[in-house]
Amino acid sequence: MSHVDTIHLQLPAKYQYLNIIGETLKAISTNHPVMSQHPDTSYNLHLAVHEAAANVVEHAYRCDETQSFEMDVEIWEHPTRLVVKLRDRGHSFDPDVIPPPALGSPQMRGFGMFLMQHLLDEAVYESQEGGNCWTLVKNFESPLKEI
Repeated sequence: MSHVDTIHLQLPAKYQYLNIIGETLKAISTNHPVMSQHPDTSYNLHLAVHEAAANVVEHAYRCDETQSFEMDVEIWEHPTRLVVKLRDRGHSFDPDVIPPPALGSPQMRGFGMFLMQHLLDEAVYESQEGGNCWTLVKNFESPLKEI
């Protein structure tokens, strides 16, 4: 596996800037020779990363707009994959205590972890002294996980 490029962004913890994440991932995937052949996989990645970033704003920073978080997008080849790392210095949480959504009943919230786990190949959360990090991985040569 060879690492090709890394794109680094620092974003204010404001909902109005979350679209920058999607546009960045869209630009990478639509201009890449392998990723551009997998628009559904690219969309799944965009949705999952957006969900993770929205959770950083809402839960880690509790909508404190004076904060910021970082995003690194690593582009890998052979096999083709994107690794997205979201880093914040907000409140941490234990992902194991988040209940799965009740899929059989109407629900407006609570799908974030579920989506990340089912749309990505890896979704790892780590809380360490000095910050939290989501590592989100999507392989572009593997089948979609079943929900």
